[in-house]
Amino acid sequence: MGNVISLLMLSKKMLKENDVEYKCLKVRSKFGIYSDKAGEMIGNNGFRDAIKIGDKVCDNLTLDGMNFSDWKIDLGIDIVEGIWIE
Repeated sequence: MGNVISLLMLSKKMLKENDVEYKCLKVRSKFGIYSDKAGEMIGNNGFRDAIKIGDKVCDNLTLDGMNFSDWKIDLGIDIVEGIWIE
């Protein structure tokens, strides 16, 4: 978990230094987080962080970015009850 947090902090620092507009996304779940793309649970603790730049979302599984709508579908956001973005 520490590596993910370090990557997120480094990414945010680099984005700020380069004047790139971004938004931090915090996914929360009551039951854990499943990714269709990964084909497995990617978070048993109910927390997941990502960075949104324009319409792309980057996280530790999608370093090159993924369309925001596709990313939400992959994680079940707005589809499965009990998972949301804060």
